[in-house]
Amino acid sequence: MTESTKFCIKCGEKLSTDTLFCPKCGSKQPVVSQEVDGDTATTSNTQKNDNQVKTTATQPTRKKVGAFLSWGWVATVISLFIPFVGIAGFVLGVLTIQRKHTGAGVCLLVFSILFFYLGITGFGTGFMNAL
Repeated sequence: MTESTKFCIKCGEKLSTDTLFCPKCGSKQPVVSQEVDGDTATTSNTQKNDNQVKTTATQPTRKKVGAFLSWGWVATVISLFIPFVGIAGFVLGVLTIQRKHTGAGVCLLVFSILFFYLGITGFGTGFMNAL
């Protein structure tokens, strides 16, 4: 490897030292700086530190979102038979959206409103009488 090349940290593509993003995979590359004597190059650890911060910051959020979704769906289904439990599904859907999981949160909101309406109109009672 010459002094003007480096390799992508994700896919291994050969890059020039001034490349910030890999053209093949798009991952951000660490900055390579030349020392004064010119015979050694050092790599900045900012990329590793950024990845470590992102990993540790998102783990608790994912667990919370999973719990919000699980309990939200349980409350939503129960709202067919006990309508006011659907309010909990609605609130948990909003909390899911606030944690940047918009698709799952909106889906939970729509179904919690729908099941709340069906619960109020007597769907659960009619369903149980049909059995």
